[in-house]
Parts: sequence; structure tokens; C-alpha cells
Amino acid sequence: MFKNKFLKYATLLGVSLLASTCIQASELEADDLMDVDVFQTTTIVQIPRDRLVEIFSYLSAEEAAIARGVCRLWRDVLNDEHAVAFSNANVLFDPTPSTHASSIPDEDMAQTLAFHITRGGFAPLENVFISPDLYPQCTRLLKASDLEAHPDILNAWHATLFGEDAPQNVRSAGLVMAALPRMLVREVMDKNTVQAMTPYVQTLANHTRFKALKGQEGTEDLEVFKSAPHTLVVRANDLQTYEFGLRTLLTTRDDHSVVVSFEDETFIKNGVLSLSKSDIPDTLHHLILSDPYDWATRIDNRFLACANGIVTLQAKHFGNVGSIGINFLFGSKALTKCDVRGFAQVTQVESAFLMCCPSLPNFDTRGFASLIHVGGGFLMRDERLSHFDGRGLSKVESIYHGFLMKCVSLKTFDLTPLVQLKALGKNFLLDTGVPEDELIQIYVRLANMRLQRMT
Repeated sequence: MFKNKFLKYATLLGVSLLASTCIQASELEADDLMDVDVFQTTTIVQIPRDRLVEIFSYLSAEEAAIARGVCRLWRDVLNDEHAVAFSNANVLFDPTPSTHASSIPDEDMAQTLAFHITRGGFAPLENVFISPDLYPQCTRLLKASDLEAHPDILNAWHATLFGEDAPQNVRSAGLVMAALPRMLVREVMDKNTVQAMTPYVQTLANHTRFKALKGQEGTEDLEVFKSAPHTLVVRANDLQTYEFGLRTLLTTRDDHSVVVSFEDETFIKNGVLSLSKSDIPDTLHHLILSDPYDWATRIDNRFLACANGIVTLQAKHFGNVGSIGINFLFGSKALTKCDVRGFAQVTQVESAFLMCCPSLPNFDTRGFASLIHVGGGFLMRDERLSHFDGRGLSKVESIYHGFLMKCVSLKTFDLTPLVQLKALGKNFLLDTGVPEDELIQIYVRLANMRLQRMT
């Protein structure tokens, strides 16, 4: 633990110092700067590559962009890992030249897309600011209706993402929105503004192999799917219709992802989204859920509970969901990652959220930007959970019984974010791996907060 922390902070300090070095050396040619190996006389270069990747994972995309210019080794590692930054970053795509955007090498567009316009290091949503302004003032999220108002651009984006024209008389905005990250755009959208996003959509298509499932895939498609991982985008109402075709494509590799787009009231009744493990193929390991038309207001009880085939789950485009019912992904044995950034409007999570998920190594709460009430058994009995980032709990007022209880691999817990906590249930952090002396300090701080005790 000490070694890991030392490496992390040493690297962050090094990046900070190197930032000023790079600025002072700005008169050097870019190729010369890339050949400078600042740490060539130290032992940091000899750190194993996988450890270096882990250290760099602590950097924001902006810090990573600076670190990329330090030496060839760091540049190569960060280039290989740019997909992580791409999926997590708040990014600026400026269709017009600017000093800010041009400060990143043109040859690495993915790194440009991963360059934060803020210094926070984490994006609650995969926001892309499409604007010629550095800090757009009047912005909102891109909506499917914005694309539907410009069918020629919509069709062009569909062809760019999926490699084929949109079928005639078929609503395609939902599929396109499901494939895109959430984009922040100008409050008033016109055709020119939408058109300005096209280069970004093209870059996104180059980064990810998208496939709109049609249910008519043949032998040639199978060969294509064997060659590389793809992201399949399927409407929710086609999950059962094309079940055999979907299952067949997924069996070609275990690293394909599936985006399920909820474009109508299939699986959604009176605003409540229900999805069980029987609704998806057991060969589906990487699932992304999208609600581009904001049909859902609540996630139902036992949502994908005991879906033991799911390894990773991402929620996005859930702009109206305010609460998550009991047993969300309860007992999903293979789950290793759950990305909740699409649940930024959720104020209440009921009991047994991600409870008994023995393969989950870490969880980041920062996607829960509006969370107020946490139900009982939150991440309880997640035996492999070693890292818990609680910075998304700054608005939480109540935590019910069994919070992180029996997470035996959890070594540290930061109480600092819980500034609004007013009520706390029993067995808080009971039987975790948090050292006893640290646990005592936590309990003392809780006592000093004069919390109401739940019964």
C-alpha cells in the first residue's frame, strides 16, 4: 500500500515539475522534446510497464497530455492507453483553430479529444463541448430531437458510425444518440452548429467499430466480428426479435460490447425501467444502457439481479431517472465494473445496490452527482472491493444499515465527502479491511457530527 501511494504521489509531483520544464523548453522543436528522457538516470523508467500504466491512471487527461511530452516511453504508454482517457474525459472539440486546442499534437486526435477543459480529472458524464468558445456559457445536452430536426445530418452521422445508410422509414436518431457520448451543445441549436460536430463523430467512428444490429447478419459478418471487438447497437424492442443473431455474434469474441437503446416503452411502464437477466443473452458480457428519449424516471427492483454473465455495465443517457430500486445488479458474480455516470439525476438508491458482487474491485461514486439517500446494504459483501471513491457522496444526507459491511478487502475509507450526512444506520463499515486505528478515528468523527441514528 505504501509503495503504491509513493509511486502515485512521486509521479504526480514529477508531472507537476515537468510541466514547468516543458513550458520553459517550449522553444525546442517538438521532435527534440519527444527525444528528451528526463528520467534516464533514475529508476523510474525501469518500473514495469503495467505498473506505469497503473500510475498514469491517476492522472487527469490534461496531466496525461503534459506527461506525454516528457519522454518516448511515457508517450508510448499513454498512447496505448488513450482509450481509457477517451471514455472518461470531459473534452473540447473545437471545429475552428484555437490556441487551446492546438497545444496538443495534431497527429494524436484521440489525445486531443481526451484533453480536459477543466482540471478536475473526472467527468460525471462523457461530455463533449462542441463550441468555438473555450468555456461555453449557455449549453445543454444534445437531444435526439436536435438530430431529427436535421435529417440530412442525422443520416450522414448514421452512415459515419455504422458504415451504411439509415434504413428508409426507420427512426435512427435513437441509435445514433446511443452510440455517441453525451455532448454539451449550445442552448440554441441550428444546422451549422450540428454540422460542426461531424468531424468529432468521424473521429469517434474511427476509434470504435460500431455495428447496428439488423438480425440478418451472415457468414461474412461473423468473420468480421472474429477479427476485432465491436460495439453492437440494438433497440430494446429488438432484443428478443434478434436474440439468435445477437447471441451468435457475441460468441465470436467475449470482448464485444452491446448498447441497448430504449427508444419506446419496451421494458418501460409508467416511467419504470425493468430488465431481468432473462431479457439479455447469457453471452453478453459488456453492456451499455442508453435512454436517449428520457423515457425512464425510475430503475425497477431486481434490475439485472444475478445476471452472472455481465462483466461490465455502463449507464448513460438517463436524464430523468431519479431513483434506483432494491437489488440493482444484486449477486452478479462476474461484474468487475459498474459505471454510473448516466445516473447524475438520481437522488435515492434503495437497498442492496451492487450487493454480493464478489468480483467488483472498485467503485466510483462520482457519477452520483445528486444522490441524497443511500439504502441498506450498499455494496455489502463485495469481498474483492479494495478501492471506494466516495467523492460523489457530498450531497448524501442519510445512509441506512450495512454500508460497505463485510467488504473484507477494503483498506481505506475517506469520510471527508460526507459533509451533508445527517442520519446513519447500523453496521457502518463493519467487518471491512480498514485498519482498527483508522476505523476508530472514523467513528470518533461520526460521533462528533452528532448524527441521528436510524432504527
